[in-house]
Amino acid sequence: MTAKEVLDVAQTLYEKHRATSYPRTDSQYLPLTIWKDEARGILNALSGIDEMSDLGPKADPQLRSPAWDDSKVTDHHGIIPTSEFKASKLIAMSSQERAVFMLIARSFLAQFFPNFRYRAISADILCMEEHFKATGRQTVDVGWKVVHGETAENEEGETNQSIPEMARGDQVQAKGGELNPKRTSPPPAFTDGTLVQAMENIHRFVTDEAVKKKLRENSGIGTPATRGDVIENLVKRSKFLDRRGKVVRQSPALPTVLSTSPSW
Repeated sequence: MTAKEVLDVAQTLYEKHRATSYPRTDSQYLPLTIWKDEARGILNALSGIDEMSDLGPKADPQLRSPAWDDSKVTDHHGIIPTSEFKASKLIAMSSQERAVFMLIARSFLAQFFPNFRYRAISADILCMEEHFKATGRQTVDVGWKVVHGETAENEEGETNQSIPEMARGDQVQAKGGELNPKRTSPPPAFTDGTLVQAMENIHRFVTDEAVKKKLRENSGIGTPATRGDVIENLVKRSKFLDRRGKVVRQSPALPTVLSTSPSW
């Protein structure tokens, strides 16, 4: 889905279905009044969804994650399911509406699960007067990641190589090694999602320190309500950008003098 499509669907969930809160916000924090007065009821409603029938009852409404912070809530709080939501409302949702709702619901549900915990491991090895270092980690508790489908097994698969149990002074044997030629990869092409993030943090793409400071003090290019439209206008009207599947690139028809970044 494009950024505009996501915003349009979120607007429908808010206005038509009354299933989620105000969508035109970039806040990631929630007011304590919702945690005290509404969270338990929302969790009960989410437990009625087939995909969450196992996870919902395991949520602990007494847990309070760092997302609950009145001091960081501005005009609008983060997007969450509303107290008006009922599992029966999913029947009236389209596939896209249901997909976006489930992302919002899982993010909310995760706030009531324990922290993800792991043991960080590193090994420093001396071989032929050269120092080598290996790092890895062992999952202790998947915690909130279980809400997003993670398990201890597949979570480990995304981390660094595993390291066996070792102690200081253990002897190791170097069985071999090889030197592989590598090339520096270009920055990945933008997608709608990463382009929105770049618009929010446009100062990262500026080298002039004075300009960077000024841009950092602002909220980037556009607002949560307009960034999707900005991208669509650049793609459809001015042809500055070219969307191919998920990828958004600078249009090849543009003269090179308009290129501002190799990743565009």
